[in-house]
Amino acid sequence: MANVFGVVSLAGMPVQGRLIKEGPGRLVGGLKLAPGQVEANEDIGAHPDDRRRMHIPIGPQGVGRLGEVELKADARVASHLLVELPEEHRGSSHEVAARQLYNGQEVGRITWRLMPEVDKAVKPERKGSS
Repeated sequence: MANVFGVVSLAGMPVQGRLIKEGPGRLVGGLKLAPGQVEANEDIGAHPDDRRRMHIPIGPQGVGRLGEVELKADARVASHLLVELPEEHRGSSHEVAARQLYNGQEVGRITWRLMPEVDKAVKPERKGSS
């Protein structure tokens, strides 16, 4: 038996940032979204029956309602967050979350913490070594 869940985004990024939620067409196609809000792509590395990928733009700041989707209780769906961040904002950390709602209550959440890249060429100094 399937249930209807709401999907909501929470983003704390610079306004110049760009976020895209990518998911399989079979799932994203079930979201009730405004026309033109979703872009379809093909993932040639995916299983032949599941190559259609959908991109949903997410606002870089605040709360965004992504829509509702019907899911079975044991559903497992791989999805990705694609991020474009201007160079001048890459030194700060940012958070983006997707909330899953059932009857208005949060029943699931995934949070991405976007951290500045650490320069792998720089090694930390060790105290007491010569």
